[in-house]
This record gives sequence, C-alpha cells and structure tokens, in this order.
Amino acid sequence: MATKKTTQQIIESWPEYKQKGFAEIWLFNWRSGSNKRKAVEAFDQWVTQENIHEVVEGARIYTNRMRGNTYIKSTAPWLNGESWHDDPPPERRNEEEPYVSTEICRVCGEPATVRHPETLCSRCYISSYSTQNYDGERLPYQFVLAKALKDAGLEIREGETEDAWQNRCKQHAFKKIGRVLQQHAPRQKTQGDVAKRKGNV
Repeated sequence: MATKKTTQQIIESWPEYKQKGFAEIWLFNWRSGSNKRKAVEAFDQWVTQENIHEVVEGARIYTNRMRGNTYIKSTAPWLNGESWHDDPPPERRNEEEPYVSTEICRVCGEPATVRHPETLCSRCYISSYSTQNYDGERLPYQFVLAKALKDAGLEIREGETEDAWQNRCKQHAFKKIGRVLQQHAPRQKTQGDVAKRKGNV
C-alpha cells in the first residue's frame, strides 16, 4: 500500500516555479489558522505554469485589501473557489477601516462572504453546499440534519411554531445532558459502604 506523502514531500515534488509561488502566497495575511496541508493540496490541484502569476497576484491583492476583515478566507477555500477570477475587493480608504462587503447574499440579504458558485453569506453557503459523511456516503448537510432530527423525534410537528419547536429541542438536549452528568457523577457514600470498608460487614 502506497504511503501517503507528507505536506513537505508534496511541495518538494513540484517544479521550482510552483514551490516559489506557494512559498510566496503562504506568507500573505490569510485568515488566522489556515490549514497548510489543505492549502498545498488546493495549490497542487489548481495552479499551473500558465496561471501562477495570475494566482499569486490575485492572492496578494485579496489579502492586502481584506486585511483585518473578519470575513477573509483561508488559503484553501480561496484557491478552491478559483477566486483569482473574481473581482478584487475595493481598495481600503483607511488602514483603520476594515473592508465590509457591499454585495448581499441572494438568499437572506446578509453581507455576502462567498461569490462562487453563487453570491451567498457563510450560513446560506453551508446550508446549500455543505456535506457530511453519513453511513459511508457524502450527503447534503440538510439531509443529514433532517434525518438526525427525525431519529430523535425532533422534527417540526404540524402546526408547531418555530419557538415551540426550539424549546422542545432545548428540553431534549437538557434531558440528555442531565442523564450524562448523572452517569458520571460520583456516587454518594452510604453507611453500608463505610461499614464494608471497615470490615464490619
């Protein structure tokens, strides 16, 4: 069975132009906590000798203009979204003034944080495109959530308001938490326990 390459081994397998390009964009000010392995895999997939200058320059402009913005992307999502093709964010007028998106989510009207494959906020993007592993398959997040709620008896009942449903979900969660705490709580000592320890029983 082939051994999985380390992140560094993947980088070292690239031609020199690609190694230099990744070293350059990895130093840009991406979202805090960007995952290097995922960034390397995305760079490996999308970047070629033909587009590397466009990618590096697009990344430079994006990270400079989004610096300090809470909605700035990590390296891998920016690459996987082929975001170097997007219009760059507007130039910042003031170093102290973070960029705020002027685009709005087409579903809920909140500020948009994702442009590809459509203009959405993070929450609506997750609802529309996020998947989870379920019984060995990658399935839509909404399907997995609906199945989990149904299995727990927590699907919305006919005529039930959203507030009433949320309260029912909270009560269900509190009961489960209570049972877990009860199972792990230290057992109260009884007189019988004390007698056994003393050898009287």
